[in-house]
Amino acid sequence: MNESRSRRLWLALPFLALPAAAGLGSVLLAGRLFIDDAYITFRYAENLACGLGWVYNPGERVLGTTAPLYCLWLALGNLIGVPTLDLALATGILGAGLSGYLLWRLGQAYGLGRAGYVAGILLVGFPRFWISAVSGMETTLAAMLALLVLWLDFLKRPWRTALALAALILTRPDAASLAAAVLLVRLVYDRKAALIEAGGLLLALLPWLIFGWLYFGSPVPHSIAAKRLIHPFPWDLVLSKELQWFVSEPGLILVSLLWLVGAFWMVRKRREILALALWPIIFLAGLAISQVGPFFWYRAPLLPVFLLAAVLGWQNLTGALPGLWPGRAQVGFAALLLGLFLAPVPSAMRQGLGSLAAKERVYEEMAGKIRGMGRPGDTVLVGDVGVLGYRLQDYYLLDSSGINSPAIYRIRQEDRVKLMENNPGYRFDWWGTSEWSRQVIETYRPRFIASDLSYLHLKTLLQEPGFQSQYQPAATWPLPSANYGLLVRTR
Repeated sequence: MNESRSRRLWLALPFLALPAAAGLGSVLLAGRLFIDDAYITFRYAENLACGLGWVYNPGERVLGTTAPLYCLWLALGNLIGVPTLDLALATGILGAGLSGYLLWRLGQAYGLGRAGYVAGILLVGFPRFWISAVSGMETTLAAMLALLVLWLDFLKRPWRTALALAALILTRPDAASLAAAVLLVRLVYDRKAALIEAGGLLLALLPWLIFGWLYFGSPVPHSIAAKRLIHPFPWDLVLSKELQWFVSEPGLILVSLLWLVGAFWMVRKRREILALALWPIIFLAGLAISQVGPFFWYRAPLLPVFLLAAVLGWQNLTGALPGLWPGRAQVGFAALLLGLFLAPVPSAMRQGLGSLAAKERVYEEMAGKIRGMGRPGDTVLVGDVGVLGYRLQDYYLLDSSGINSPAIYRIRQEDRVKLMENNPGYRFDWWGTSEWSRQVIETYRPRFIASDLSYLHLKTLLQEPGFQSQYQPAATWPLPSANYGLLVRTR
């Protein structure tokens, strides 16, 4: 091995070592930290692997996962004997590490290798990113694919860019905004390449489009419509909440300002890489248009390009003022910036990890109680469908959010229409009226109801004599953040 290759390997080592150490360390301290939504994809993957089809409940063809390519990847792992949870964790950590590495390589392709390396190290050391790596979600995989798209596009490999874009869109549909940014810039500077990329993208997506229409009735995940229903926000409120995150801490404010400097520099000096600056704007606009309440993992695929543009801003700001910024001052200011960037995170992360782990333990115990009292095939109505749905794969799950239960989605949709007609001043409402919950229970007569008691209007229903005569509490789990309960049908 020659010296330069050995040096590159040593330089690349932190990109995998940092997210692996941080992610696995957090798992050892707090247990698995998978987000509830990830377990939805896990159930689809295992049903697909064991021959039941691409379904959540056997016989019901509805696409309740927004990450079909990730689902297929987990199913293939299952077929060769790799446990779903282990593969999801390994994929997340590897996706985070490769994101840092590709950020470095992207910087090298731009002729800005040092900036790319610094941005890569910042990325894999940033707790908000590596927590995504151990969440079971597809977010770090999507971040890696987004960087691969930008790299291949800059190297002028349009067919490979199109394939990477298709993989990205099938991993996270909201990342389709990157296609808009890349094709827009390419259309200005290389129209032929833009046409090849657009045509190649359509060809690459065609098999999924055909399969989706034939199998599910639509290639668009039903979960997108369901999330718009259960987490409805006006576009301006979504945009406001997303933007607030970028100025929520001193370090993030400084990084956001540096991003503006980097974006301005690209507009003036490096327009051929302008997609790097355009994508965050288009991405956030797309989230606002979707009108879905914000969650922290939504913006995780955006973090690499955000940090790279910020480092480019820092590099150009200090380079433009060499007399005012001697070397030691630059190092000191960089250390201060990094401290401000990371300082608020540990306490917030500890609280968040503890809450997440406690909630998952409750659902694990709920699943055990249901198995002890029920039998396979029983119907279970759940508030949060993820963990319970995965642990009770041989039970029929009624998803109160309608993500995997279209009939419940329609009931909640009708309820929302009535609510908005009677209360036109409402801008959003998370849970509608108690009527939809009552209608679902009367229609399906679930053997078990397992939920946070503030969901499904259970606190209201538990005060009604008719409901009390049919359901009794079997167990409760009081936590600081919420009270969870398991109800069992008595007649």
